[in-house]
Amino acid sequence: MQTYFNMISISNKDSISKSNAMLLLLVFTAHFLHINGETLTLKLPNVKPSHNNEYFCTSTKLSKDEDLFVHGFEASNPHGGAHHIMIAGCKEIPISPEHSNLWHCGEMMNNNDLPVCANGERIMYVEAMDSGPLKLPEDVSFHVGGESGINYLVIQVHYGHTEKFQNNHELSDDSGITLSYSTEPTPKSAGVYLLVADGKIPPSSKEDPSTLDMFCKYKAEKPIFPMFYRVHAHGTGYVISGFKIDEEGEWEFIGRKSPQLEQKFYPVMNYGEPIAQNDYLAARCTYHNKKSIKIGPTMNDEMCNFYILYWTEGQPLSEDESFCFEKNLSWENIGLNVPDEIEIYSKNLSPDEEEEVNEFVKTKAH
Repeated sequence: MQTYFNMISISNKDSISKSNAMLLLLVFTAHFLHINGETLTLKLPNVKPSHNNEYFCTSTKLSKDEDLFVHGFEASNPHGGAHHIMIAGCKEIPISPEHSNLWHCGEMMNNNDLPVCANGERIMYVEAMDSGPLKLPEDVSFHVGGESGINYLVIQVHYGHTEKFQNNHELSDDSGITLSYSTEPTPKSAGVYLLVADGKIPPSSKEDPSTLDMFCKYKAEKPIFPMFYRVHAHGTGYVISGFKIDEEGEWEFIGRKSPQLEQKFYPVMNYGEPIAQNDYLAARCTYHNKKSIKIGPTMNDEMCNFYILYWTEGQPLSEDESFCFEKNLSWENIGLNVPDEIEIYSKNLSPDEEEEVNEFVKTKAH
């Protein structure tokens, strides 16, 4: 296994370094829209989270007379209270902004919370665990406002643990995101493809880990070109991997990372390789959990997400073309021919990777 991990590191070194050369960083802030030069800042209006796993959303309406092309993001989490901050473009939002521009949006909570968008949702960026800013290549951007069909920008902030706010009644939060933009169009459009798994995760160990798998056929006619990937799970997530499988059944890595590290957008392993019609996308989340746990929206639950930030020619993929959802899927149960090295690589970290995770966890603890 050690030899295989070393081989992967060497074989992807060139493509990773090329992608890293493109990677500049940035961060977010939300509620009222502040325009300053070529940046927009959207932040929450000094909310006071009252209970764990509370989700807030706020929006700004974009002008239909001005097309904006977003190429950078930077998040602001001043009190460290936000578990994640997400920004999405929406065709419509679920409230009337004339009466209120703040709503609870933990739709997965199965309560009275509203969705992020009423329709036409397009995820643009997600920040968690102080993951830092993101800058797209100069010829790629997210088209919003104007004739894009994106009429609103919405930020969602999830407060996993709220003790610091409950213990200090004077403390409020204005976390959010700052976007860098231009009014000049770029030749390539950015978009996000999301793979999500649902289900129950049985008890497991490092020697015998649990997994949730995803496997979907790529639906769109036009190809997309992955630039970055991002993984997301909670406390028992060990490693998450994403792959493209071509018509000949050849597996190609998109990305792989422990969700216990910074949950930022990392450069893909094979930059420039397209995902095309008749290809399949697959992902796996591996867990080390001592007791049974379900997928859900709270910090007591788990999650299994693999994001692909891509570029394409013309318009980005539609909402329906940008999503892969599976429930209690196993590659083995559907008879998928999984190479031995993929089985190993998707369930294990190398000793160096283990050490990196341990050092990061120690740093966050202090």
